[in-house]
Amino acid sequence: MFRKRVATAIAAAALASTAGLMAAPAALADGETPRSTKVEIEALKWPVLQKGDDNWQVAVAKMSLYNKVDVYSAFSEKDVGTVKAYQVEKDLVANGTIDGETWGEIRRDFGEVGPGQSGVKVSIVQTLLTNRGYQVGDDGYYGTEVEAAVRDWQEKNGIGVDGRVGPITYRALVTGGN
Repeated sequence: MFRKRVATAIAAAALASTAGLMAAPAALADGETPRSTKVEIEALKWPVLQKGDDNWQVAVAKMSLYNKVDVYSAFSEKDVGTVKAYQVEKDLVANGTIDGETWGEIRRDFGEVGPGQSGVKVSIVQTLLTNRGYQVGDDGYYGTEVEAAVRDWQEKNGIGVDGRVGPITYRALVTGGN
């Protein structure tokens, strides 16, 4: 009876520790960024985008909202409707303008991206980097050029250099950094 209890206790402990490991979050991007840098970057104002705007930040927002890359056009009436639906889904004020709160949700949905990945998120990073002066192509693949550009951007902005785009690097890229 004693052995059975010990075996059960060991099995339960093993299961609990395994479950704890499975629930542990993955390593976060943005490296070891000093708190003061995080505060500075978080204080940067998000661009406010509305119907009629036509710039690369509109393209970044639309790539995020539509989850596709072929969105290089002005902020249209259709986009206003899409933004309003997104805002309702995220429990925000549904005004159809991409404001700070909406960017915050877009950034949360973006998550993080890094070397070896491909897809819309990488295309977003490539668009951001290109509009910050880097020549990284637009193939949707997070290769060595993209990683080197991200590392350079992180270093120039005091962000922990790890070559991955997380919430701090993302905001710095969208808002212009320090």
